[in-house]
Amino acid sequence: MGTEILWLGSGWLLGLISAWIALALRRKYAMQGNHAYPAHSLEEDEKKLHSPGPKAILKGYRFVNTDWTGMDLTEADLTEADLTGSRLVDCNLDGATLDRAILANADLSQASLRWSQLRNTQMDFAIFAAADLSDAILVKASDIDINMSQAKLAGAQLDGARLAGVNLAQANLRRTSFARADLQRANFTGAIMKDVNFSYANLSCAILAGLDLRTCDLYMANLEGADLKDTLMADGVRLTNSSTKKSEL
Repeated sequence: MGTEILWLGSGWLLGLISAWIALALRRKYAMQGNHAYPAHSLEEDEKKLHSPGPKAILKGYRFVNTDWTGMDLTEADLTEADLTGSRLVDCNLDGATLDRAILANADLSQASLRWSQLRNTQMDFAIFAAADLSDAILVKASDIDINMSQAKLAGAQLDGARLAGVNLAQANLRRTSFARADLQRANFTGAIMKDVNFSYANLSCAILAGLDLRTCDLYMANLEGADLKDTLMADGVRLTNSSTKKSEL
């Protein structure tokens, strides 16, 4: 009888210890976030990765060549996420955070990124054709030959962005700030230019022909080699100390 009681007591104690260990591990993994083992089931995690929704927390995840066409990712956290080659056409990314994310070769045509944050984001060869980036923050974003033709960038902040060769043809650039941005070889053909801040920007060899820059700030801008044929640059435009050496006027 005593042996049986001792055996039952030992079994109860082992069960209690196992439960305590499981609870401790569960809390540990939950505190480590998305890069560790999640506290929820694998099925739930798989669903979150392939069918994320509004306010999804996907910080640091790798989604190379993923197709999220038309998906609602409003206010999603994609900080440092790798979206190389992914398709986000017509995606809703309003208010999303993509700081330090990788969007190289990604297609965001017609996507909505209003009020989104893309600080220090890598966007080489990305496509933002007809995308809405109104009031977005792209400070110090980096790209080569990005396509932003017909994009809406009204009120967007691209200060210090490295956008050499960017295609901004027919883009809406009302109140857009490109202060100290690298815009060499940029194509602004047919873009809407009103109250644009180009102070200290590098616009060398940029295509600005036929545009109305009368309300734009070009203080200390580098316009060397830029195409300024038939460009309106009078009545208030600031050209003080700007370089127009070898520009086509």
